[in-house]
Amino acid sequence: MAKTLNRLTANEIKAAHSGANLNDGGGLFYRADKTPGSGQWKFRFTSRDPDFVARQAAKGSATRQRDMGLGTYPTTSLASARAKVAPLRAAVDAGHDPIEDARRDAKAAEREAADAARVRAAEEMTFGRYADELFLPVMLPRFTNAAHIQQWRATFATHARELRDKPLAHITREDILAVLLPIWETKNVTAARSRERIERLFSHAIQNGYFTGDNPATWTQFDHTLTPPKKLTRGHHTSIPHGQITDFLSVVRSRQGAASRRSCSNGLPLPPAGRARLGLQSGMKSTLNRKCGPSRRRG
Repeated sequence: MAKTLNRLTANEIKAAHSGANLNDGGGLFYRADKTPGSGQWKFRFTSRDPDFVARQAAKGSATRQRDMGLGTYPTTSLASARAKVAPLRAAVDAGHDPIEDARRDAKAAEREAADAARVRAAEEMTFGRYADELFLPVMLPRFTNAAHIQQWRATFATHARELRDKPLAHITREDILAVLLPIWETKNVTAARSRERIERLFSHAIQNGYFTGDNPATWTQFDHTLTPPKKLTRGHHTSIPHGQITDFLSVVRSRQGAASRRSCSNGLPLPPAGRARLGLQSGMKSTLNRKCGPSRRRG
């Protein structure tokens, strides 16, 4: 084995003429440059790396030989070049491709750096900034009703103002509960809708790498602490007893607009929305028509 390695001497390297390609054995080569006393060290090997072989095959090439640079002479001496090539030679013997391994390591380092940058950005991102800069610009264009847009803005600017300056990544279930508790019983609908909107913000943040872990605003975080959200706060309108319809219609004639008066004067039934608004049952339509008077046909 000794005869195939360490073939060159320092003097041979120093005296090499321009363009000379000297073999030290074991894949270590020295190529002299045009400038006297200078050159390049290379490690030549045959790659068995699947990625490299696949790329070569895709190009229609069967070549598996590769050259890996090890530095320049005289900065890298003969002894230094031999020290560098020894672990590379062992890696190739084990089936590795040092060039591909270095490329993969570089890509992994890039990914780690990008992940670290995202973590830093997430650490610096506050709840308020995330709502204003990343979440609401995505959500609000979905609405055409100005009232809905104002309500969404109010949730993050007013109702959740205690969260605005907190780092988004550090907000907990307890932080959100502190926002909900003061208004849960007195403004239940507002509080319930605010919780739903905050939950959607955290779902957005989780998907985009600004929050890790379980969503701290889901209802399952609070269903044994807060009373269930109220489905209906005002209740249904009371139906009018049949015997009071005549008096009620007198009030309608005096208070309702021209459209309602025209319905009665023409003997037409009120539209469903009108009957619902006035608290009338659908079965009273014939009574209404009789009370309003006979239908007049234009002829």
